[in-house]
Order: sequence, then C-alpha cells, then structure tokens
Amino acid sequence: VSSLHGLHVRNLNTDMISVNQDVCSEMERLRNAAAFTVNFNPTYELKGSFCITYNNARSFSKHYEDCFKDPCLTASDIMIFSESRLMASDGDHYKHPDFNEFCNYEKPPCPFTSRPSHGTVVYSKEEYLPTFPKIHNTKDIEITLIRTKKFPTLLIVAVYKPPCTSRKNLEAAIMS
Repeated sequence: VSSLHGLHVRNLNTDMISVNQDVCSEMERLRNAAAFTVNFNPTYELKGSFCITYNNARSFSKHYEDCFKDPCLTASDIMIFSESRLMASDGDHYKHPDFNEFCNYEKPPCPFTSRPSHGTVVYSKEEYLPTFPKIHNTKDIEITLIRTKKFPTLLIVAVYKPPCTSRKNLEAAIMS
C-alpha cells in the first residue's frame, strides 16, 4: 500500500486495537502539565541594539513584499538576503523607501532560467560608508563587505556559498 486514498479495511476488529499506557500518560501530561517556554526575542523588542538579519530567501524576487511586511525583519538595522534572484535589469523595482539598498549580482544570468539562482541584496537603515558595500566575489562564492557611517569600524561580511560549491572553495574564497 503506497496511499491511504481508496483504502478500506474489512472486518476490522476494534477490540484488537490498543494503546500503550505510557503513551496515554505522556499525552495526558502534554495536554495538562507540560509548559512550553518560547525562547525567542523578536527583533522589534530588542531596543537599543544594532540588529542584523541574514536570510537565504530562495527567490527574494517573489517574496519581496512578504519580507517587508514581517516586523521581525523590518525592525533590523541591516537585512541581508541571499539567493535573491535579482538582476541589474530589475532597476528600482526592489528598492524600499526606509532602507538603503545594495545588490551583489555580478554573475551573468544562467541561460537556462529566467532569473539567476544567486544574488545577495542588502537593505540598511544606516548610511553606508562612501566606498561600501564592496563586492569581493570569487568564481562561485558571493562575498559582500558592508560598513556603515554609524559603526565605521564594524565590518559586516555576508557570504553565500551555493550548495554545489565545495568547502575547499569556500575556505579559499575567505582566505583570499
């Protein structure tokens, strides 16, 4: 049997069905006595801190509006999205009025898809230093260097390694 669809059990003897008492006890405990403590501090509750979020968006071009409706993301001072699938031909379409945007999409699009599978996009509430962000890509690793006027000595390094790229190539890119 590979599916329950259309499956019928004939002559089912319900008296033969039993549940282990340990399972019953655990279910009772979970329903009545177990306490679940959420260990999550939303970014919008982190007052007085500098917050950076990094997401592998896996097609930011399709989820742009959703990302900017998420208060946990938009409370961040800097948002970084990899696998954005953005292209230079997108122009200002993915700009946001509350953020300074920077796109790292140096590679040419793959001829077999309408959008490339890579691309890092950075949105910052803080102004970038004049020579930043910088692109430090290698053949198959995307590296974006970010510095802001508010924290000029803080170097933020966003690294994206495609799944098909070896760890050895990642290490070589970081060391270069």
